[in-house]
Amino acid sequence: MLRVKHHEQLVSAAAIIFDSAPDPVAANIPWDDTLLYTQAIPGLPAWLRPVVLRLMYAGLLAKVALVHGFLRMKPLLDRNFEMLCDDPNAKGVPRLMLYSDKDVFVPPREVELAIRQMRKVGNEVEARLFKGSLHVQHFRTFPKEYVAAVHGFLKPKL
Repeated sequence: MLRVKHHEQLVSAAAIIFDSAPDPVAANIPWDDTLLYTQAIPGLPAWLRPVVLRLMYAGLLAKVALVHGFLRMKPLLDRNFEMLCDDPNAKGVPRLMLYSDKDVFVPPREVELAIRQMRKVGNEVEARLFKGSLHVQHFRTFPKEYVAAVHGFLKPKL
């Protein structure tokens, strides 16, 4: 992302740590986004929430269809994910994936897909699945386990 947006290169990284990320499946995002947006609308009556949710979902699906289908562009999320897996400047840099079975924004199946894809292209990937923590809440929920996972991953690499 640095290379694309700011013309900068990742020159020397000893390791990369992902917490509740990445989400390589852009097709799943519209539903998750609409759930998040409708929950954030203050004062939206409960009976109206499903209607607004479906209307927003239809709009976001139309946007994905336009960008992906008509303009023949990959969604930005998928392009970012591909760069994380295959960027020549990050090739061979070990990765630690910290994720949870209770994350509703980046479900474990998507992180596990990312792990498989990163390994497929030759990257060393370690993973730590936390049981019960929410999105980016692993450290707050399991501070000792989180620190141990990060320390155990980084210590031999530094």
